[in-house]
Amino acid sequence: MTSVEHLRAFAKPLGVRILLENIPNELSTPEKLVDFIQAAHFDDVGVCFDFGHAHLMSSVAEAFGIVKPHVRSTHVHDNAKDRDSHLVPGQGSINWEEAIDLLRSAPNTPPLLLEIESDEKVNPLDKIGEAFEKLEKH
Repeated sequence: MTSVEHLRAFAKPLGVRILLENIPNELSTPEKLVDFIQAAHFDDVGVCFDFGHAHLMSSVAEAFGIVKPHVRSTHVHDNAKDRDSHLVPGQGSINWEEAIDLLRSAPNTPPLLLEIESDEKVNPLDKIGEAFEKLEKH
């Protein structure tokens, strides 16, 4: 809590918002993030919703439902629910049609930040174009 308070003190005058990410560990579950934000009365702290992490931990829909009012940004990547593999959306098992519908239901429209692993055999720009084409279909 002290670390977040210090970060907020420096960030606020610069117009920067602190975001906490859902991560597969005991401290960063969607429930714990919301409890932390509410208990500390950090109305200016939001959540960066990581789709791949949510998919690993429970389900995208369940996790998003918990943090939805606090989501201010995203990390978009896919996985097969076996490891945090940061695949291009559509290469894993996340239901992206449902995921995009969830985003549309958020009170604040968050930006989509692709967080995909590199492959030296593939041009990253091709992967980005492919990812956004799949997301735009939904």
